[in-house]
Amino acid sequence: MNAEKLYKISSELKAEFDKINIVNVLTQLKNHLQNMVNQPQQPAHQQSLSKSQKQLFDYLETAPSNDFSPIWRQIIEEIGGIDLVGKNLKQRIEDAFNGNQITLLVLDCIED
Repeated sequence: MNAEKLYKISSELKAEFDKINIVNVLTQLKNHLQNMVNQPQQPAHQQSLSKSQKQLFDYLETAPSNDFSPIWRQIIEEIGGIDLVGKNLKQRIEDAFNGNQITLLVLDCIED
């Protein structure tokens, strides 16, 4: 692996993260989850968490990193980041929800 290739990969990942502001989205997900834990009787917290989770999962399913070449994915794996991108991150979050028995009430919302 050379520095130029690593720079290109990291630039592509940064662009992916910046596109949806991943740090902010994950922080919101954490905050909604914390609100739901603190006030389980409030359905609004569960709705907010469910909506944020769906938006994040929809993006991660179609994230550009899912289509990186096998060589690029191997490099990301070698630097320890393969579980932090695309479908792998989605799976990791789903596993955390399932492992902690977090079940969200999915409410049908009618949008204007």
